[in-house]
Amino acid sequence: MIVQIALGLVIFAAVACFIWGAVHMLGAVGAQAGAKYKAGVSETAEAAWLRITPDQVVALSLLSGFAMALLVLLLSQFWILAFAAGLAGLSLPSAMLRVAKRNRDALFGAQLVDALGNMSNSLKAGFSLPQAFDLIAREMQPPIRQEFSLVTQEMRLGLPMEKALGNLLNRMRSQDLDLVVSSIDVSREVGGNLTEVFQNISGTIRERQRVEGKIRMLSAQGRLQGVIMTLLPVVVAIAIGFVSPGYMDPLYEEKIGWLLLAVMGVMLVIGGFVIQRILAIDI
Repeated sequence: MIVQIALGLVIFAAVACFIWGAVHMLGAVGAQAGAKYKAGVSETAEAAWLRITPDQVVALSLLSGFAMALLVLLLSQFWILAFAAGLAGLSLPSAMLRVAKRNRDALFGAQLVDALGNMSNSLKAGFSLPQAFDLIAREMQPPIRQEFSLVTQEMRLGLPMEKALGNLLNRMRSQDLDLVVSSIDVSREVGGNLTEVFQNISGTIRERQRVEGKIRMLSAQGRLQGVIMTLLPVVVAIAIGFVSPGYMDPLYEEKIGWLLLAVMGVMLVIGGFVIQRILAIDI
């Protein structure tokens, strides 16, 4: 009897230690994931010049997830679709934040060509390179005005030009800007005519942007077809549920129906990924 009680206590202690360790490990992993998510959101918002905190993004994510789940549930009356819509709604604010950052980067790339022309003309007129940066910060429109304002402010506070331009490159992460910063660093170390360098880089960027625009125009139909083919099954399911609420009940109540939904979801994700990879053409 005593042996059985001791054995039971040992088993109970082992199970308790295992549960405590699992909860502690999951809590640590969750804390690390949450910290990483908030750091990424904060970096993206700062790079996009948006005054929003990670906690506000989390609150908006919960609100949008609940709103989309409730809307789909009221329209279709299917909790599985509502659950999927809620998961999609959770990622909506962070996706919108990334879109804002991407649009800002695209506008910066379009303005970079004019900025190179202005810097080339400034150097021809006898300005120094920091003065050319200050001219861009005063004369051009955001976002390039904001970024070069930070560069000039950092240089006025004593930061070397190479470090200030490196910080600019870390914020924008553009191949064109990388080429410009590399050419400035090389010219400052070994010498060279920055006026001609800026003109050549400007022409190269302008030609590449022209080719990219042509590629986007030619692939627009394919991208639209990919979006339609990916969303069509979900839209049709919602429409059928709204028109005939009981028609698709077996699909959501039977195990084979759940299996078919899972297979459909996996195939939609794979199809959307393949379409994106086909249309992703690098210049």
